[in-house]
Amino acid sequence: MKEADKYYETLITRYLSGESSVDEASDLLLWLKDHPANINLFMEMRKTWVMQYAHIVDQVTELDEEWPQKSPRPLL
Repeated sequence: MKEADKYYETLITRYLSGESSVDEASDLLLWLKDHPANINLFMEMRKTWVMQYAHIVDQVTELDEEWPQKSPRPLL
């Protein structure tokens, strides 16, 4: 893998996790505009990221137990 590839994969990961700076996000946007293949890589990484996050949330969240705690109180 080329150094540039590693750099942009790191930028994508930082962007998806909300840790990218404004300059990094801008650099990523320019890279995405360069070639359609870059968008494909971004979308694949995003899809994987979302699936991993959904899996983590599913493992950690017990809706039946947490719903009564999260539901709003009735108005008096």
